[in-house]
Amino acid sequence: MPDGDFQVAAGEHGKPVKVEQPRPLLELVRDLRRSGALTPSAAAELQPSIVKGEAMLRRGDATGRLLALQDVRLALYRLPLDEVSAPARTAIDDRLTARLGAPEGLVSLALKVRGAADDRAVDAALSGKLAAEIKAAVHAASAGDAAGMRKALDRFDALVKAAPISPDVAASLLAASRALAAEPRTIEAETAQLVSGACRRTDHTGYTGTGFVACLKTKDSGVRVDAPVTAEGLYTVRLRYANGMGSTRTMTLAGGTQSVQLQLPDLASWDTWSEHRAASASPRPRR
Repeated sequence: MPDGDFQVAAGEHGKPVKVEQPRPLLELVRDLRRSGALTPSAAAELQPSIVKGEAMLRRGDATGRLLALQDVRLALYRLPLDEVSAPARTAIDDRLTARLGAPEGLVSLALKVRGAADDRAVDAALSGKLAAEIKAAVHAASAGDAAGMRKALDRFDALVKAAPISPDVAASLLAASRALAAEPRTIEAETAQLVSGACRRTDHTGYTGTGFVACLKTKDSGVRVDAPVTAEGLYTVRLRYANGMGSTRTMTLAGGTQSVQLQLPDLASWDTWSEHRAASASPRPRR
């Protein structure tokens, strides 16, 4: 079976859409190994999760497929430059990004650790221990175990604090970890700054807070939200919305200097609510 993938959120009502990939990931890894850009031990580290992902694909298990590919990415970030060249890492990560999107959340923390190790700000032994705790946190989060995720991040923090690394590197890693361990923050859109004609309404049921934002009739109308963050990086935004227009509507989510187009599928009525999840980039926080 071709090495395709399932990407959620492209279809109407959140139906998975199969995206064919032109070249199997396993073939790419084997070619990189043969070229010397990837050591045999590094290839052996990556291949089990790739094979597992292909098995999930054959079974039609979109979630299992994506979780397996996430494990591939975590394994890739654990590999030092003497086991995988920088171009080889980029080639594999680009292929994973086509399926998973850019690294965010706990995976972005793994990339931060990898960057510190590449710069020799963190030694190989510590990098391996930190990566193991991130993997434990990812698996706990995937299982819906928030307490287990926070315990793994607590162990991550303890390792960073005990390590003889520069204060700046330690502060960066700890800030990212604490942001991920924090409880999700809920912001009621109707309490934020409404711009270019956006208004607050209460004429449909099912909303939370004191109402909902409406009157989004022009391309400039919207909501400006101040969401303080403790670390630079990608954050997951969960947008609760209603759409009774009869077709998918498009909105723009902007954070820092980046923006992303959101496709919000049609729902049964204006009294029916759904949640859309997206990643938003945050610039370096002001001190």
